[in-house]
Amino acid sequence: MSQALCDFFNCLRLPFDKALPVRDLFPSTAHQEVQARLSFALQHRFPALITGDVGIGKSTAVRAFILSLDPNIYLTTYLPNPYLTVQAFFAQLLTTFRVAPSYHPRGLGERLQTTLADLAQRGCQPLIVVDEAHLLSARLLHEIRFWLNADLDAATPFTLVLLGQPDLRYRLQLQEFAALDQRIQVRYHLQPFDLAESAAYVKHHLRVVGAERCPFSDGFVAAAHQFSHGIARQLNRVCLNGLLIGFADRKPILDETDAKRAILELDRPT
Repeated sequence: MSQALCDFFNCLRLPFDKALPVRDLFPSTAHQEVQARLSFALQHRFPALITGDVGIGKSTAVRAFILSLDPNIYLTTYLPNPYLTVQAFFAQLLTTFRVAPSYHPRGLGERLQTTLADLAQRGCQPLIVVDEAHLLSARLLHEIRFWLNADLDAATPFTLVLLGQPDLRYRLQLQEFAALDQRIQVRYHLQPFDLAESAAYVKHHLRVVGAERCPFSDGFVAAAHQFSHGIARQLNRVCLNGLLIGFADRKPILDETDAKRAILELDRPT
């Protein structure tokens, strides 16, 4: 069916696919700002905090940034699982850096600190990205603070990026985590698209799959934007469902009525 749908709308491949190559990502204002903030953090080895709503594209923006780096200089590790114990967190990092973890749990932190310092002395710049950081345990957040404080006010030998939902910002503002919050020197909160950017996003995704014309009317895009609140993942869902409706009805141009139908099908409880 996917090929038949692509043929009907004159696309080379299915649009609004989450597996879009990095080179084809929509260069939104927010994503460009994330790149700039992370470049600054990496240059100065500052801890960074990137937040945004579910589906807004935080991980995508950071993934694009990572892929832009020279792997001969930057040694990147990406931790997508926030449900780690302190020991598992350190052990996973050491494994990523190809160092055998210590068998003694209390030695993991020291061994990681030594490893990072050695890498920095050899000209490597470790970049550690912790995704879904709003779900990290209080104990692990405190351990990260101790870890960042290891050299007191000296420059850290690595760059840490915490990536999470807006709750993370508010959580770090609690007195319990004030010491960690004060160490984070680079911050950015991704904002949703406005209507103009949502329209540009939709057209961009169609263009990169070779569509010769946009099958969505202005009314469709406006309804999709209103439903999605400018969140990329939600826009993808509405537009893809709209294409399925258009294909089933043999309708090459979709209007506001079709958008409402697509939204209703998505929003209907199963």
